[in-house]
Amino acid sequence: MNVGTKLENEEKIKIYKRINELLKIDNPVNSYKFIGNHPISLTNDNIILLLKEDYMVCEKSDGVRMICLVIDQKIYFYDRKNEIYLIKDQTKTIDNTNVDNNDNVDNTNVDQTKTVDNNTNVNIYTNVDNTNVDNANVDNNYIVDGELFYDNSGKLNYAVFDCLLFNNENVCDKNLLKRLGYADLFIRNLIYKGDINFYLKIMYKSYGFLEIYNQIKNLNHKNDGLIFTPCFEKYILYKRGLLLKWKPPSINTIDFRLVKRSKGIYSLECSYKNNEIIFDYFESDHEDLNNKIGEFIFDKDRIIRDIENEINILGGWVLYKIRDDKDTPNHYRVVNNILESLEDNLDINELSRYYKPMRHNTKHRMK
Repeated sequence: MNVGTKLENEEKIKIYKRINELLKIDNPVNSYKFIGNHPISLTNDNIILLLKEDYMVCEKSDGVRMICLVIDQKIYFYDRKNEIYLIKDQTKTIDNTNVDNNDNVDNTNVDQTKTVDNNTNVNIYTNVDNTNVDNANVDNNYIVDGELFYDNSGKLNYAVFDCLLFNNENVCDKNLLKRLGYADLFIRNLIYKGDINFYLKIMYKSYGFLEIYNQIKNLNHKNDGLIFTPCFEKYILYKRGLLLKWKPPSINTIDFRLVKRSKGIYSLECSYKNNEIIFDYFESDHEDLNNKIGEFIFDKDRIIRDIENEINILGGWVLYKIRDDKDTPNHYRVVNNILESLEDNLDINELSRYYKPMRHNTKHRMK
């Protein structure tokens, strides 16, 4: 995915330091880690969060997670491998006629009701009223989170779903609706005339998940499930919070590192306590997989050879694709979380059973 010029190490470190300065990050351990938050898989144990708390939901595009940095009038993309790219076609980045100093953002329209089908009114995130905004210095800096992906026509898109820094101010501690308001202002005031289409991802109230799922077939890009984002939780840098992801069991995947052990035999390794441990084994005729991050599906109906015991068993790993956008495997906790989700078999029919209580509880909390 050619998005621009990859920065050399010296320039990259300068941007890391600038990010730390802007977000007031003073923990040296995290100085050069990917700052984005990380979702956990939706399971029967944690689905209660969708009943008890306010969440927003959106479709998860099948692309590359990227944080967009507008720093010192230049636009960068920052990926999970800690690579930073100066994007092509730089222009003046923020229109200074419609951006304010954060606190004047009015998000009274965030919960507008919009009819999305004949039977259900779903509260969705739409627009933010910025009639009270004042001029701002174009030199100010912005950091937003999103997904970079190609649509079916081959056009490159960047869908923004959160905001970390707006007008030089760290907004991570603000609630999701407020952060989406800043993200909306960022998109509407961004001046960029290159090939990438920047837009704000539409968010529905949590019980709108079924409407989103039914619309997936009409999307002009590939889909990778759903993301439920808590309204009440701040943006948590580096770590897993209460951000939930749902995938159909058929594409619920785990990222392992492939390590070649002998001809055709690879160990599948996951992270654990600043190291990597063997979780399982995988047979493949491909000889060029060593040290790559593979995205795997567990096929419970597949007959494979148990490498350690040299017998055939039912159920095994299938390589879905190589993850060129990642250089670390999933953590052991994440692997177990995804396996729990697979065991729960939380498909769309099972998830749909929660629609009515989710809607009822959300409406009750709005009273």
